[in-house]
Amino acid sequence: MLRLAILAINEGAIITSHVLTRALDETLAAIVGSRVKIESAIAACDEKRLATTLNKLTCGSQYMADKRPDFPKPYGVGKLVAETAEFLDGLVDLPPGIAPGEFGRNYGFVSEFVHPSIGSFSIYQKIQDGQIIFDRSLGLRVHPIPDLLTTLRMCGHFVLTEAQRLASVPDLPPGWPA
Repeated sequence: MLRLAILAINEGAIITSHVLTRALDETLAAIVGSRVKIESAIAACDEKRLATTLNKLTCGSQYMADKRPDFPKPYGVGKLVAETAEFLDGLVDLPPGIAPGEFGRNYGFVSEFVHPSIGSFSIYQKIQDGQIIFDRSLGLRVHPIPDLLTTLRMCGHFVLTEAQRLASVPDLPPGWPA
């Protein structure tokens, strides 16, 4: 996703790069949320909670749960994004000017670009003489690219780091949870 987002930026496909950035954010949130939820259930020695957690993580589907009640509902991406923002805030001392929850705010911003809304249409707009000018060629402006690249770099790094941490959760010992 990181590579494709950078290729999209290079091709001037800014909305596509926002879609891929959002997907990368959601992947990071799923990985962080999965690890935290699995480790928490294991630490609590709660076999039922671990089974429910793993079932929601591996089989959860909002679409299927609406069709068939035997399918588990997944964890909500909004909650996972909020938990990931809190987790990332705890990793470093935030510099002045950056309030807690920056990851969540960035996710909200790219989400606005992804959906057909004022956010996605704003790439094609400018205000001139008090009027909003809509022009498809405005989508080629490059001013959002540095922030987008920063987000992609940060998210790509953390996806790899957190995926390694998730993969290193040890197997349950024989006789667990006793």
